[in-house]
Amino acid sequence: MALKKQTVWLLTMLSLIIVLSVYYVTSGTTDFALPTDDEQEEGVSSEVEVEVTQDGEAPEGSLEVNGQSVAESFAEIRINKEVSRSQQAEQYGEIISSSDATPEEQVEARDKSMEILNITQSEEQLEALVKAKGYDNVLVISEDSKVQILVDKEELSSAEANDIILLAKEQLGTSNNVSVSHNPGSN
Repeated sequence: MALKKQTVWLLTMLSLIIVLSVYYVTSGTTDFALPTDDEQEEGVSSEVEVEVTQDGEAPEGSLEVNGQSVAESFAEIRINKEVSRSQQAEQYGEIISSSDATPEEQVEARDKSMEILNITQSEEQLEALVKAKGYDNVLVISEDSKVQILVDKEELSSAEANDIILLAKEQLGTSNNVSVSHNPGSN
């Protein structure tokens, strides 16, 4: 039991380190100073607004991410997603190792922790498969039964979107609701 907990923790931390490394390498800036008091008061939002039309294409200018480049936005979203999942996995790990928790609670926490790991692995595999089809930057966000795929490409035809959706359904299972969006302002 302890080995599995350590393995999940190790994989989670390694994923976080990799995502942070990619972010710092691709950010292009060397200014990694702590934010000033003014910047902390303003706060930073990592919301991504995406609208997909019925034909599977995102309308012009639909990907807005706080004035950042798409690569920076994708990296920030990935980091936030990893941190959130790491915190959830840590909470489940505490339940698993707690002597106060019932065996049922421990089993449920272990199952949820493994589910987080499986979702993360599935997202990474799907991102790699979509990138292998020739897309430079891909972000897969899987929450509940919805999967959102963001592609950094100026134009995305209905056929390309359908190919990505089919690939996602093959990889993740047919019960997921999959949407594909693109960035019309990419290079």
